[in-house]
Amino acid sequence: MELKIQGVKIHMPYKPYGCQLSMINRVCLAYILFMSGYEGPCKACLAATVNATASTVTKSKQTDEWYDDFVERDANGASSVEKPLMCTCGSQEALLERPPRIFFGTRTHKQISQVVRELRKTKYAKTRMCILSSRAHTCINPDIRRQSNINDACANLTRMGACPYDQPKKRSDVTKCIEDLNRTGSWDLEEYVERLSKVPVCPYFRAWKLVEMATIVFCPYNYLLDTVIRGKVASDLEGSIIIIDEAHNLEDAAREATSCTILEKDILTAKEDLHKFINLRPPEAENTEPLLNLLASLHRVMEITRSRLVSVGDSANSAHVWTGSEIEGLLQTVGLGEDRFRSIRVPFLIAYHYALVFDMLIPILR
Repeated sequence: MELKIQGVKIHMPYKPYGCQLSMINRVCLAYILFMSGYEGPCKACLAATVNATASTVTKSKQTDEWYDDFVERDANGASSVEKPLMCTCGSQEALLERPPRIFFGTRTHKQISQVVRELRKTKYAKTRMCILSSRAHTCINPDIRRQSNINDACANLTRMGACPYDQPKKRSDVTKCIEDLNRTGSWDLEEYVERLSKVPVCPYFRAWKLVEMATIVFCPYNYLLDTVIRGKVASDLEGSIIIIDEAHNLEDAAREATSCTILEKDILTAKEDLHKFINLRPPEAENTEPLLNLLASLHRVMEITRSRLVSVGDSANSAHVWTGSEIEGLLQTVGLGEDRFRSIRVPFLIAYHYALVFDMLIPILR
C-alpha cells in the first residue's frame, strides 16, 4: 500500500501499525530538517516503538523511501533547467549532487540478516547495498581461518602480497559476480561470501570497495564507533544518513569499542620480544627503553592491586572496580600519566615499523 507522509511517498508491503506511522512521521521530519539546511542544536531523530521488529523494519523501509524521493526530486530539478550553466574553470562538467549514503548500524550480524530479509519484501529490494563485516565472518583463506588470530594472520599475509585471494585473476569475474548479486535483490552476508568464494576473491577487502558504490551500507555498531575502524569510512560518513538500530545498546557498544584487555602474560611476552629486538638491533636500544619502562609500570600496577581483587560470583575470576579518579591516581603513582604516553609515541612507531619488517622477513628466512 502507498501512503504520503510529510510529502514523501511511503510504500509498505502491509498496513503499518500506529507506532510505525508515528515513527515514519518523525523520521520524515528529521529528513526534511536535514535537507532544508537546518542548523539548530540537533540534527538527529530519536524514535522507538514497543515492538523492536516493527522499529527495525520501519527504519529500513522509510529511509529507502526518502532516498528514492530525494533522487526523483533531484532529477526533476535538473531537468527543469532550461539551459545548463557553462563550466568556466576548465574542468569537466559539474556532476549533480550525490544523494547521501545510508549507514545502518546493528548490534549483531544476525540482525543485519533480519533487516535484509525485510528489505527483500519491498520495492527497494534491488537497492545497491554493502555489508561490512570482520575477517572472522568473511575470510575464505583456509590457512588463515585455522589461525588463532585471524586478523593478525591476514594482515601479515596481505602485507607480503602472499594471499592468493587478495586480488582476482580476472576483474571482470568480480564485476559480474557483484552485478548478479545486485540483480537478484538484497543479499545477506552468507550469500555474499559464497558467491565471491567461487570467483575466488577476498570478500572482506572487496566489501570496503563496494562502499563507494553502495546506496545503503549495513554494519555492526563498532564500524561506526571504533576510531580505528571508523577511519576507513570517515570520508563516506560525512553528510551521510546514519541509522542506529536498537540504540539502547549503544552505550555498551561504545564502552566496548574504547576498552581493551591486557593480561599479565601479554606484558611479559612483550618484554621478551623487546629484549629480542634489542639483540637484533642494538642501536635501537635507546628507543626501546621507554617501551620497556612502560611495560614495567603496567606490570607494577597489576602487582600492587592484586591483593584488592575479590571473587566474582561462583566463577574463578576476581575483580575490583575503581572510579575514574581512583584509577587515574593509581596510574600516576607509577608514572603512567598523560605525558608519559605522549613521550613513547615515537619509540612505539619505530618498534612497530621494525615489527612489520620482521613479519615480512621471517617467512622468507624460513
